[in-house]
Amino acid sequence: MAKTQSKIASIANLLGNIFLFVLKIISGLIFSSMAMIGDAINSLSDILSSAIIHYSINISSKDADENHPFGHSRSEPIAALISALIMWVLAFQIFQNGIIRIINKETLNFSPILVNILIFTMILKFFLFLYSDYVSKKEKSPGLKAGAYDNLNDILISLIALIGILINHFLNIYWFDTLAGFIIAAWIIRVGYKLLRENIDYLMGKKPDKRLIEELKHEAKTIKGVEGLNDVFAQYLGSLIQLEIHVEVDKKLKLEEAHDIGKKVKLKLEERKDINNVFVHIDPK
Repeated sequence: MAKTQSKIASIANLLGNIFLFVLKIISGLIFSSMAMIGDAINSLSDILSSAIIHYSINISSKDADENHPFGHSRSEPIAALISALIMWVLAFQIFQNGIIRIINKETLNFSPILVNILIFTMILKFFLFLYSDYVSKKEKSPGLKAGAYDNLNDILISLIALIGILINHFLNIYWFDTLAGFIIAAWIIRVGYKLLRENIDYLMGKKPDKRLIEELKHEAKTIKGVEGLNDVFAQYLGSLIQLEIHVEVDKKLKLEEAHDIGKKVKLKLEERKDINNVFVHIDPK
């Protein structure tokens, strides 16, 4: 199943993050701003995450093959797990550097350039969030969804960095810039934890929520000849759903007629972008 828009969105996020990382790391080093460097490291984690997500979307969009009969949909939650671990490593690096900075009583060299870069970052990230969130919902992509909400988190992180820099400069509190860096690192750890928890559920075959299962039942019942449903079993196979459904049909029907009804149910449900495979069992009624 092709995911053209997901691929475009992941590339847009990747290029945007590369551009922002270069801006932030250069300005952070030149003006010795721990908050800006922390924001730059966050952008670096975004670059790695965007690259991994883009790669995983390419893999997950491949058709099933002999070695992967149910497709490659597990690649997206695996990518999200890797992204979360990378975020944790970089966050702890921020803490380590910040502690050294406070001990040495280092502070930033203020410049309006820092403020302008952070404001620009927040505007760009807002538009990337809107686009990525729209595509992730349309194409049911957890990897891109993670990237979308990471953009939203980045807005808050850049705002924290901006506040830290301004207070450090105007109130002359030398450690406030570093404190902003610590807050950013803590936020990165929190986001990483949420990604880990959500995507481990995907890999462990979590059951979809009740509302979604009821929606699938309703679609199956719209097929002519379906007189009822017995059992419905669903689990996540990576980012997509694997479904087993027991369909009741008139016991007087010929075998071929009952089979055709089951096939129509299967094809109807597999039209959905969040479905990997549907197994239909026919029960006579």
